[in-house]
Amino acid sequence: MSTYTNYTVKARENLSRIRNPGCSDDGLSPERVIFSNPNNIYNGTFIGTIKDEGREFDNCKLKNCIIDGG
Repeated sequence: MSTYTNYTVKARENLSRIRNPGCSDDGLSPERVIFSNPNNIYNGTFIGTIKDEGREFDNCKLKNCIIDGG
């Protein structure tokens, strides 16, 4: 007779940067980051390209933008 043991371990990943108060490059990171968890929350300034489908925006402001194929 055998027993079943679930060895699944939930891993939590963190991105951490050494903080240098007063440095103009504080917090900049060259690492590539893939947000594959749908529960990820990002707070900050995003510079780049976003590709998404089926999103709804409430109470938003678009400034200096180009809508292509709308």
